[in-house]
Amino acid sequence: MSGTRVIEKRTDRRATLDFPVRIEVEGVVGANDFTAINISAGGVFISTEHPYPVGTRLTLEMSVPALEVPFQANGTVVRCLPIHDAGEGAAGMGIQFSDEGRFDWDFLDKLMES
Repeated sequence: MSGTRVIEKRTDRRATLDFPVRIEVEGVVGANDFTAINISAGGVFISTEHPYPVGTRLTLEMSVPALEVPFQANGTVVRCLPIHDAGEGAAGMGIQFSDEGRFDWDFLDKLMES
């Protein structure tokens, strides 16, 4: 058998929606700015050539243009796609929201309509 087969573990549908995200890593002073390229009720994919390691816990401040005020969520890096493994896709990191950070789809649908 040739090639690598990826098993899809995500259960929430995703919305393609680019927006700025400011990330603070737990236990580290300061924040870094990134761009999200998709979001779901359970997480977000951040475009970056230098993803944080899997297991990194962080706080995200997401600035969606349709909203007047940025919103925050806590999450954990669950997937890294370094630039050398990205192929033609985007390098970055998948962040799973903690349970209290999950969103409902009514909220996300409103964001996409704006």
